[in-house]
Amino acid sequence: MATHTDDSTTQKGGNGFRYSLFLFVGVCIASVGMIAWNYTQQLRQSGLETDLATLSADVEKLQNDDEIKLYTKLSANKAIIDKYKRLSKIDTFIQSLSLLSRTYDISLSGFSYSNGKLHVSALAKNDGMDFLTSNTGRYKLASQKIAKMIDGVRADKRQIFQLSFIESFVGQESISFSIELNLK
Repeated sequence: MATHTDDSTTQKGGNGFRYSLFLFVGVCIASVGMIAWNYTQQLRQSGLETDLATLSADVEKLQNDDEIKLYTKLSANKAIIDKYKRLSKIDTFIQSLSLLSRTYDISLSGFSYSNGKLHVSALAKNDGMDFLTSNTGRYKLASQKIAKMIDGVRADKRQIFQLSFIESFVGQESISFSIELNLK
């Protein structure tokens, strides 16, 4: 008796084997690729860890440097230093206000300083005559003194202050008012 093999069955079985073989080869190639990719990632991570260790050592060296320590302390205390720097100018403010008072014959009192602004109470008094005396060149009326002071302060480029708008005046013979001066 002769065995008879069906060619379609043999081809189907051969195709299945080929598909399995291709699948196996594909999985092997993908596995090798994944292993190679994993290896390169580990090398990269190792390099990054080395770089990080080097940078950490460099940062530690810099933190131990005296100039860096000083800069860090100055940066941390900048607001306090700036405050004391402004306060150290108080003698300049007082000298400027004294000159302003002498120049325009106006009494200044109640000096306060905050946020770059000086607040001063002022008083201008009549000197008894209502005209400009030829001997002194000074105005004698309180209102004339104030007008002269406002014009002079705003026109003087050497002033360290800028005069803000004066909102109110009280009195006639003696005129009191408040001055706000902004630092230039």
